[in-house]
Amino acid sequence: MHIQNKGNCATTFIVIAFLAHTVSGWGQEDSRTIFREIFAQEEPHLLITIDFEELLEKEDEELDATFRYAGNDKTWDVKIEARGKYRRKVCPFPPLRLNFKKGDLEDEGFKPFDKIKLVTHCSEEDVSLETIYEEYLAYQIYNCITDASFEAKLVRMTYTDSGVKYDPIESWGILLEPNNELEDRLGGKMYDKFNLPQDSLIPENYLQTALFQFMIGNHDWSIEMYKNIKCLYLPEKGKYMIIPYDFDYTGFVHPDYYQPEAQQGMTHIKDRLYLGKFFDDQLPAVIGSFLDAQDEVRSVCKGFKQLRNPARAEASNYINQFFRLLRNDADKISYGYRIPYN
Repeated sequence: MHIQNKGNCATTFIVIAFLAHTVSGWGQEDSRTIFREIFAQEEPHLLITIDFEELLEKEDEELDATFRYAGNDKTWDVKIEARGKYRRKVCPFPPLRLNFKKGDLEDEGFKPFDKIKLVTHCSEEDVSLETIYEEYLAYQIYNCITDASFEAKLVRMTYTDSGVKYDPIESWGILLEPNNELEDRLGGKMYDKFNLPQDSLIPENYLQTALFQFMIGNHDWSIEMYKNIKCLYLPEKGKYMIIPYDFDYTGFVHPDYYQPEAQQGMTHIKDRLYLGKFFDDQLPAVIGSFLDAQDEVRSVCKGFKQLRNPARAEASNYINQFFRLLRNDADKISYGYRIPYN
């Protein structure tokens, strides 16, 4: 076996989230979360010890591991599971799901938000780290558009083999807001829902999702197939929000394992395809909100120094192309509208 060894908008989002939740009860001692504590650190360093061979060989099985993070002396006994069926096929190192013991979290004064996803490096090549940085940047951009989005934190990672056969791995990852923490923040409940009908959706949220996916060149999502989205039911509205995630298989990130979808007319890895089917009459207002956010989005891209040039310039150019489209050809956007990359 072979194991290969934040911007302005993000800051604003953190401040708004902190103030909002202090008012609603967050910020109290009994309302802390482990994700929020890590999220607040400038450059978190997480340390995971797990048997590397078991991690790569045992699919859909939770494995014993330990977890630590800088700034906290506690060593947590956790369960970790490899996730991402496609990524496990194409990457030497899989994405992970961390499962904490609810009792351990409560003993430390944290709310029992126990399952946290960790987006990991695919390999130890430099281009794989660029993929991590670019996907993290995609989450930051969507945070600029709406707070109905997963919060994400770029984290420095150290993985140690408990089997003592392989050298430690130093890399980077993306820690994602737990599902139940997002539910708590937005006041909703997630359900597994396929093929949600139009009248069950919130128009502005749906269009934000569809337009953002178009922005980053993501064709790998679907409401019909419940793919790479979460469906968050809001009781006070009696409707669902769509919360997208998993932005690696996009033109914006364009990992090595990405293949254009010929059946959708894709000829280049960075082609865009608009997949929004509903609420076309309300699209101009949402396009206007995206244009209002363009300066913040550009600032986030320009200020993200971890992503070095020419990759950062390429990412900025891809986003700028999207905003030019909104300014000049917004009336052309409807379901199936494709923009070849140039």
